[in-house]
Amino acid sequence: MSGKTATLTGSALTDAEFFAPLIASWQPQEDQSTYAAYTISDLMTAEGSATTGEDNTLHLSFTMNHRMALTVIEMPISIIYQFTDKRIPDYIVSPVTTFSGIAQPLRMNDGTFRYLVNHATSAPTIKGSYDNGSKKFTINPSGLSSGSYKSYKVDGATRPKKPIEHKLQRGDYLRADGSLVPNWVHLTYEQKANVVAIVFWTPTETDTEGRITPASLTFDKIMAKEHPFCNHGLAVSIKNVSSSPMTWQNVSDGVEDFQSGPNFNPVDKVDYVTIREFSHNPKLGIINRILGYQNTKVLWAYNDYCKANGKTDFLVTPAELLKTFITQNPAPANSTGWYIPSAKELHMLCYKDVDDITSAFNDSYCETRNIVDASISAVSGDVVGMYNNYQSYWSSSEGSATSAYNMYSYTAFIVNSYKDGGVLMARAVCAF
Repeated sequence: MSGKTATLTGSALTDAEFFAPLIASWQPQEDQSTYAAYTISDLMTAEGSATTGEDNTLHLSFTMNHRMALTVIEMPISIIYQFTDKRIPDYIVSPVTTFSGIAQPLRMNDGTFRYLVNHATSAPTIKGSYDNGSKKFTINPSGLSSGSYKSYKVDGATRPKKPIEHKLQRGDYLRADGSLVPNWVHLTYEQKANVVAIVFWTPTETDTEGRITPASLTFDKIMAKEHPFCNHGLAVSIKNVSSSPMTWQNVSDGVEDFQSGPNFNPVDKVDYVTIREFSHNPKLGIINRILGYQNTKVLWAYNDYCKANGKTDFLVTPAELLKTFITQNPAPANSTGWYIPSAKELHMLCYKDVDDITSAFNDSYCETRNIVDASISAVSGDVVGMYNNYQSYWSSSEGSATSAYNMYSYTAFIVNSYKDGGVLMARAVCAF
């Protein structure tokens, strides 16, 4: 804080006066497109007050004040889904918006975008487009003051007059623009061409009463923080990550050892859960949690480390191939983007949410897979139960330094296999 606070004088200073040098020099990040990047750009200050309580305890209270200014970009909203089960929040579909300049705002659940600027300095120009780039817009934030916000309406920012009531359920079609089509609809040719994912789990399918590890989209703190509005359900890609099976690694190596070591050092490392199963009680283990998003981020960081240090034989193959898959098969708009599912998510894709995925398997544990495969077949995708239903899929969950979890789609059987021995398929999923 050296040089970032005012010199104390005989007169009392407000927090704004005391922190004036810090506030004036504060530079929000140019890329605020993730929740973490947005919040780290938000400077808040406070003046504390102290009171003495019982037993001479000292109580401090603070009222935080925003010191940056906020730009709110209102986009035209195409659809608002109001789900029949009120436990699922409204789902807003706005046109796919691309920001082409250095300024990368954060998308909010209501379809707007937010971008923090320092009103005391020149704000970057916000450039973007939508409708496949055919409609462009430019915003120059100005006339802002500390702690205030200003809205900019793109092309009038129209909204639908009435929400669409929708019963969200397994087998629903999720299109590239983020819109939904019920699983019972006979799809048109155009609709088929735009389907990229199939819903396989929603929060309404999990009864938390008496449960030990109920499925939750907030257990993955990284996903919840970076995509706080992807809280409606999970969907699986209509295609496999690769047309050919693969090993998890060609040469086995402990990814968790990398994760817990100094070479994995994101700013929010404390929020990451180990990708390796250590529990002796499967019901309490991390393989019974939705963690595929954060696991995939760990695997990508590990692969980057390996490539930078001449260890390409150690690359985690499903995670590496996923990068190519993403460039050729964009995830639904407004979703988390594709990731390799955890063992829990794979089991839910085949059966449903249970406390111990290692004990729920036989040829009757495939009700979700059957529903999902019917929808995938309708759009000519790669069904989950292909190869006479004996298909196996790698998860992003590590079992040990030499093993990783996978699932047989015919029975929902979760297996801990040698990384360099099993030659299995990989599938991508996302939260939306």
